[in-house]
Parts: sequence; structure tokens; C-alpha cells
Amino acid sequence: MLIEKINMAEVAFSVKKKYQNKGIGRRILRKLSDSAREKGLFGLMAYTSPSNQGMIRMFKSLPYKVKAPSTAKGDPELPIRRAGIDAMDILYISQIFRRTTPTS
Repeated sequence: MLIEKINMAEVAFSVKKKYQNKGIGRRILRKLSDSAREKGLFGLMAYTSPSNQGMIRMFKSLPYKVKAPSTAKGDPELPIRRAGIDAMDILYISQIFRRTTPTS
């Protein structure tokens, strides 16, 4: 889902249990990242439960930051609070893409 205000997209996907730990989730995430960069997005974000250790390990092994949601105004996590989800029950995961300047 594109969050136009911050030019980032939320990603969500699952890998069937019997196919987990085979690099499929990592491959999906890399494809999503490549596509987002090509479209000029600033980054990707995701939400997960603190108990989803497989997802957390995968995101941490890539250049993503995993943190508890903040209460800062304008924070992209605010849609979660508006949906009535307790921020203590989720983790916020994000990657801001590095900007590269075109070479001449």
C-alpha cells in the first residue's frame, strides 16, 4: 500500500509454513525493494507481532530497522493507532533507500 504523504509503501506477504527458511521471503522482499526503488519510492515499511521472530530475523538480516512504534506526530505508524491496534502488540519495520546521485 502506497503512503503518498511520505512516499513509502507498506509491504505484507506470507510464506506457507512448508516453504519457510528457504530464502523465499528474502527473495520476495528484494524484488519488492527493487520495484519500489525503480518507481522512486523513499522506502518500505511493514508491521509484525513481536512473536514473529522469523520475520524479524529476516528483516534484520537485510538493511531494515525494527523498532517499537513511537508516538511522534506525523509518524507513519499512526494508521495503526487509528485502526485501534495497541502499539505495544506490534513492531514497526522500515528501510529508507539511500539516495544516489546520477553520474554525468
